[in-house]
Amino acid sequence: MDKTITKKEVFFVFTLAFVARYVFAYFSGTAVVDGPDWGRYDLQSDWILSGNFNLVMPTGLYIIAPFFNYLLAGMKYIFGAYYPFFLVFLQTALSAIAVICLMKTAEIIFHDYRKSLLSGIAYALYPMTLYYTQLFSQESIFQSFFVISIYYLSKFLNIRQKKDLVLFSVCFSLALLTKSHINFIWPFLLLGMLVTLDNKQKLFSEILIILGIIFITTLPYGLYNKSVNDAYVLSAGGFGGHFASANNEG
Repeated sequence: MDKTITKKEVFFVFTLAFVARYVFAYFSGTAVVDGPDWGRYDLQSDWILSGNFNLVMPTGLYIIAPFFNYLLAGMKYIFGAYYPFFLVFLQTALSAIAVICLMKTAEIIFHDYRKSLLSGIAYALYPMTLYYTQLFSQESIFQSFFVISIYYLSKFLNIRQKKDLVLFSVCFSLALLTKSHINFIWPFLLLGMLVTLDNKQKLFSEILIILGIIFITTLPYGLYNKSVNDAYVLSAGGFGGHFASANNEG
């Protein structure tokens, strides 16, 4: 690939993504509390502010992943009644950063200027991402952390620097603390590293770094749930609630 994406093009795509999200919200009439799970997040963030840190659903069947609820509580505490503006701004900025990371990931994978730039523009204007960025829900922040983590993983696989491995692990851990189903993915990512990278002795220590960071970042919530709910939960857990609700004829 002779031509690479320039800083001006990065700035253009970032600005496009940032502005597009606000323009979409304005013309679509999207309200920040339209999400189906908003009531749960609002309630549990108020619990946190009142000193109740147990994120078990009122039904007792499900433990909620902690990151978004704690973030929402922090926003309410710091900004008071103005927290909606700052939370939307944070989600929009984080989503725009994820657009740049996806574009740079495409550049690493395809080694093609046009494909990389078009990938960034397409993601900047992707309707479902535009929609969820304006909602108070886990989805937007989870998607952003996940996309950013994949960028650092791709970069690590390309140049194999520990800094990128650490940044991948941290972003992946934050995605995990936002939505737990990402647990199904990381074993395949590690398998991909085993297949792709040489020097297996070095690779063993690199995998330990990933697992160590994931363990450390999820440890406080896991220990808390073990103490309070008698279940070591990394992010979210159902106590078998999915099976109970799926077989509930009522």
